[in-house]
Amino acid sequence: MVFGGEPFLRDSDVSASLLSLVERDSLVIYCGAGVTRDRTNLGWNELVGAVFSEVKKRKGRDRTRDSVLEIALRDGAIDPKHKASIVTQDCQKSLEEENQLLAPMLRKALYATHGWQQGYLLRNVIRLSVLYAVQGRRISIVTSNYDDYIDRKLQQEIDDQFAGAAPDDPTPGLRVNVLGNPHYQEVLKEPTNGASYIDVHFIHGRVPKSGRTRGTIVFSENSYSLSRRQVVDFLIGQFNAGSTFLSVGASLNDEPLIEALIRTRPVDTTRVALVVPGATDSSTREAEALAQKVRGDHMRVSVLTPDSFAQVAQYVDELRVCAAARELGVLDQHEPVFCYSKRLEWWWQEWSHSNWSRRRDRHYRLLSESVAQIRQFFQVNGIVRPSGRDEEVLRLELWIRIDPSVSRDRRKFTLFANSTGPLLGPFEAMRSEQIRPGSSIAAIRTFMEGRPQLYDLHDLGYSSQASRWKSFLSVPIFQELGYEVDGAFFTGAVPVAVVTLTSTLPTKASDSKKSVSSFADPVLTNDHYVELLAHMIGVGREITSLK
Repeated sequence: MVFGGEPFLRDSDVSASLLSLVERDSLVIYCGAGVTRDRTNLGWNELVGAVFSEVKKRKGRDRTRDSVLEIALRDGAIDPKHKASIVTQDCQKSLEEENQLLAPMLRKALYATHGWQQGYLLRNVIRLSVLYAVQGRRISIVTSNYDDYIDRKLQQEIDDQFAGAAPDDPTPGLRVNVLGNPHYQEVLKEPTNGASYIDVHFIHGRVPKSGRTRGTIVFSENSYSLSRRQVVDFLIGQFNAGSTFLSVGASLNDEPLIEALIRTRPVDTTRVALVVPGATDSSTREAEALAQKVRGDHMRVSVLTPDSFAQVAQYVDELRVCAAARELGVLDQHEPVFCYSKRLEWWWQEWSHSNWSRRRDRHYRLLSESVAQIRQFFQVNGIVRPSGRDEEVLRLELWIRIDPSVSRDRRKFTLFANSTGPLLGPFEAMRSEQIRPGSSIAAIRTFMEGRPQLYDLHDLGYSSQASRWKSFLSVPIFQELGYEVDGAFFTGAVPVAVVTLTSTLPTKASDSKKSVSSFADPVLTNDHYVELLAHMIGVGREITSLK
């Protein structure tokens, strides 16, 4: 895959991998921290830091020593596993008490309320798994995460999707398996009418939101060393079972995973890992992507490098579409008729040629009315900005993917409408910005993240005086499209736009007398953000709908 060539989901290697993954009747999905990071807001470094924050609260701590250790824990050159060992050793009396020590600290860190920034990766993994189980195919989710978001979301999806199921409808089962000493297994739901179990395997222990911690918490180098043989043997058993393999939300740095992949290299199945390059400039990203591919070849894993985290979620959803097509006997029609790029192109052609897309006055009024409703929402929740110099101006913007069926280096987002006044003229005359990693446009960064984002000018690479608009709350807009092929009906989502709420006030105040933007006010809870974003999504979907 070369920057400037075909977009990720139109790349021939990507298309081939989707078809290969659904060939077998068994799939193992390896879920790293990235699958639930939008729930926890924690990567590995952040999790270690959160645990140390809890350690510092203990009585009798040496505050000076803690300050020195914090400097080391912020050092990006120190391996995160080394940091975890430092934190663990600094607060425990013996190696044997690591589980008991860590469980309450991890629980507090993992289940803080960050859910308003949820994306679609976990949802798409869940939907894919449920479909496999309904089809009676073997599906296993293996996770290195401690949290229970995956199995809780699975239970919710099964309950919601099959609430009105007929007695003879197949419904998935659900089992949880936690490695460690002692080993823990639990059947949460029994399958019916030919459906299969969805097996969720926790290889580093499980710390649920409520209830008992299960298995061995693998956190420090000590626990990694003690658990490594059991984890490697378990993974080898999974990989030798004839299953295809998909890794998402993981960087392929977990040593037991790497060992198991290398030791099962002769296995003749498709193995795919999705790894997003970290660099933002095109030449470095291309070099990083090539290096990842060559390293993957060493493990006999096809490493695919999406342009963004949003494309990881989209890939998983496309795999679900392929699995449904295979079951209905129309998989050969996927690429020429109803693949992701065809659905996106179809949406654009239908929408751009509709009378609704030309109602610029109506789009402006919808956004203007929405801003008034948002102001009312803030006032009801006690957020009132003073008049005068600190008076806040809010504006809603709708950025749309104009003519999305172009090469990767020509993809653009266009500012199509805002709440200030109708934007007239042809699409080509409107302000457009290239879709690329590291963009300075809040809407494009949000599109590439695939989930709601809150930015200020500094986050986007500008000085605080670079623009009248100081802060940005953005959310991607998806349209769920239904289509019929040879009598078979499918649905698939495509990202078509981003709605951004902008403010003339920043997200952080320079001093206590200054105000911050209404949507960055500390009084806002997770539920407030969910409600606000739902309103923004609603107006975005209405304007981009196929009326």
